[in-house]
Amino acid sequence: MEQRTAVCLVVPHGTHRPEPLAVAVQACLPSAEICALWCGDPQMRPRWAAGSPSPPAGWQRVLASNEPHRAEWWLALHRARGLLAVGVDRVALLWVGSVAIAAQRDAVDALVAGRNAVAVVPHVIDPVPDDGCSPTAADLAAAGPYSTNVAAFVADDGQAAIDWLLTALRDPTAGVGQCIAGAVDRFGATVVADERVGAGPWRWPTAVQPTLFDVPGYDPVQPWLIDGALQHPGRVELAGRPRRMAAIAAVADQLAGRRIPLCLPGGLRLDPTIRRLVSRQDGPLPGPWSEPAEFRRWLEQRYWPALHADRVDLRRAFPGHDGERAALFGAWTAEAFVVDDVPFLLEPFDATQDAALSQLEMNYLGADSIGACAVVAQDVETRSSETHSSETRSSEMSRFDPFDVAVPTTGGGVNLAGYLTLESSLGDVARRLREALRLAAVPAAALAVYRSASPPLPDAQPTDQTVRYDTSLAVVTADQFPMLRSDHPELFGATRRMIGYWFWELEYIPRPMRAAIELVDEIWTGSHFVADAFAAVARVPVHHVPIPILEPRPSSLIRDDFGVFAKFGGRTVFLVVFDHFSIAERKNPVGAIEAFRRAFTPDEGPILVVKSMNASSRWVYHQKVVAAAGERPDVVLWDEHLARADQMALVRDADCLVSLHRSEGLGLHLAEAMWLGTPTIATRYSGNLDFMDDRCALLIDAELVHVTDGQGVYPAAALWADPDIDEAAMAMRRIASDAALSTRLAAAARERMMQQPSLADTGRHLGDLLGQRLDPSGCGGTDR
Repeated sequence: MEQRTAVCLVVPHGTHRPEPLAVAVQACLPSAEICALWCGDPQMRPRWAAGSPSPPAGWQRVLASNEPHRAEWWLALHRARGLLAVGVDRVALLWVGSVAIAAQRDAVDALVAGRNAVAVVPHVIDPVPDDGCSPTAADLAAAGPYSTNVAAFVADDGQAAIDWLLTALRDPTAGVGQCIAGAVDRFGATVVADERVGAGPWRWPTAVQPTLFDVPGYDPVQPWLIDGALQHPGRVELAGRPRRMAAIAAVADQLAGRRIPLCLPGGLRLDPTIRRLVSRQDGPLPGPWSEPAEFRRWLEQRYWPALHADRVDLRRAFPGHDGERAALFGAWTAEAFVVDDVPFLLEPFDATQDAALSQLEMNYLGADSIGACAVVAQDVETRSSETHSSETRSSEMSRFDPFDVAVPTTGGGVNLAGYLTLESSLGDVARRLREALRLAAVPAAALAVYRSASPPLPDAQPTDQTVRYDTSLAVVTADQFPMLRSDHPELFGATRRMIGYWFWELEYIPRPMRAAIELVDEIWTGSHFVADAFAAVARVPVHHVPIPILEPRPSSLIRDDFGVFAKFGGRTVFLVVFDHFSIAERKNPVGAIEAFRRAFTPDEGPILVVKSMNASSRWVYHQKVVAAAGERPDVVLWDEHLARADQMALVRDADCLVSLHRSEGLGLHLAEAMWLGTPTIATRYSGNLDFMDDRCALLIDAELVHVTDGQGVYPAAALWADPDIDEAAMAMRRIASDAALSTRLAAAARERMMQQPSLADTGRHLGDLLGQRLDPSGCGGTDR
């Protein structure tokens, strides 16, 4: 009698569809019975799942209290147990969106042919080497030795293993991977050691093509990445490996789609606090999906105190020992969904429950630093009124910050706060402003700010770290202003006129930055682009206050001293420079690579050097650059941190600097190239237009599109530029073929830079804006 084999396709909540994987399974196992199991919101059940059996008792509590993958396993195990109970001999579980099967007939034979209770696919076959690649041995220990996206069970012993797993999954401290490993140890398993089965981020066969892919992090939209969650060089890479990319592209339709966070009826997102509340409920619980109104009322009585108990920052900011703090917590909850990561559609906290908060504070007393909590409390203060005068801000600071002290101040000068002693672009801006104020004889008290990952600046000028005046100029980005106030309450307590010197890279100002506007009396910016962006949302004066871009001082290195150019001789060099910390998608090196590929064939002569830094810290995003370059020998990727003088020598000796940026607050690297006599190709958009026009650069037209891949820095609601790649390719060809054009552009660009106001001119402008009386003897200096 032929044995019955069933394959259950487990479909997570989201947009994955089981049909492509079902077709692949049927081609490998023509006699298999195939079914699909929807594990998402029952009210969003797809049409293909209409005839599925009813879920087991308790499913609502399981979905609402467990992280998604654990809940999926609970549902899948119940389905497997049901299939084995009606005479099926073997049941295989495959996760849709994570598993794909190639066309080979034997792709899943090893999985369903074992006689042991359980069949599993190991993450690795050989030991994980300590080579710095991800996933690591520590990742393996955390994930467990076997895949959690594919498994099989046989009748009898398999049913016992399923029952054991269902019990093991009740322990929230045990991961799914550890539970599967426990079942293997107790019941015996067929471990599929075929290297073709289970290709993914852990391993890839060296000499053969994979038959079964286990790639839960793969996204066909980003085909150069095997796992978009890895932030370090991967153990298995796709970019630059065309055979691997082709193999996984052939099954990409089985992996299409994405997971979507599970929500309750009405769109209430299930966050960790809600899950914990449900898991800790011993008694009856309204059905989250079948009784949504009752569940919402049950939740609203418990959510805010539970969130308060879960988070140290909230307990510190709102300890709840008196009515005022409880009222402040209530005010925070009223808009927490827009200022914090909490679910929408919950009624705010009732301040009359402050006794409950006090009890929670007693239970969790003394847990963590006050620093992060001060920011939350200040955030509430900031939003509690439509307008804040400087006097109001000072009184609020004295009420909320125990370190606030009275500082005697006077007029007739300015407190200059910024990253004055750190090696950063904002620190350089602050230092130039300091020098401009000195040249204009405007008294300035320097206050160094240290909340930054930038390294110390060698031989930085000392700062007195005092607050002397009632006017302050802070060269700190808008989103960091709450941190500045937390670190330096004495500055805000003494200031009657607070000026923020701000940069930003988009026309759209995100909500946290808009909130920071309430902390300043004026905004100064270094470009018209940034000034226009803030003026559109600010009720305080916004001034364009440019500072001169000084002529760079390159080192004595020449082109031949850079090893990357050794084999290219005198060929035309197009150069792209960017820092991955500045967000690669905004800098758009991929656009420049595509333009170069359209402009020239591999053996035509010119080369493109893409000089980056910090790729190891942004490995996922660098892989997109690697994939864009492909196998072109005339596209050179070079990631290294150069000394500034050497970087300027590199820019000087290139034949053209290319910046197909999507947006720039200013575009300092372009201005430096213009000073150095290097022709430029740049997007006709954003801050660089303050100093670039068609006379001194080749500007590329663009259309505005919504932000994609903003890495959490730039919101998807914003717009930025999409430069015309064909026009950029034509510009590259013009540079490569017309030496006279390059000479003309270089001369015009340098002339444009030399027409900038001097630092002394900037100082006089600062003095006028500050209303300071200048000493004429201090205004005659030069910075040329």
